[in-house]
Amino acid sequence: MDKNVLMGEMTWNEYHEKIKNGKSVIFIPIGAIEQHGYLMSLNVDVVLPSAVSEGVAYLVNGIVAPTVVYGYKSQQKSGGGNFYPGTTSLDGSTLVSVIKDILRELLRHGARNFCMVVGHFENYAFTVEAVDLVLR
Repeated sequence: MDKNVLMGEMTWNEYHEKIKNGKSVIFIPIGAIEQHGYLMSLNVDVVLPSAVSEGVAYLVNGIVAPTVVYGYKSQQKSGGGNFYPGTTSLDGSTLVSVIKDILRELLRHGARNFCMVVGHFENYAFTVEAVDLVLR
């Protein structure tokens, strides 16, 4: 089993070898940069889906695409809010476009199996919308 699962650290031909049969799962971690209280870093929602993706990809000989580090606006109802310094957000339409473009490019490469690993609650609806648009 190949120990390198990070797409960004592969050469193009290593990547091609892993996806050419259409069976490799590509994990796409989607996070956010936002406040998490006084004692936690801004990248919690980036680190968690990235680590989970890497661990599972290693077990199934998958590939982890580079993490989408910015996410939709942190909402006050879930403990966040854009008024905290450091919280850096995308508009929903921007996030949909980014995910849609990434999926289209991976499909163009020959990949056919994807696992979206969302680490920021507010990203779910926009991730589903992007996948739906690509499937159409």
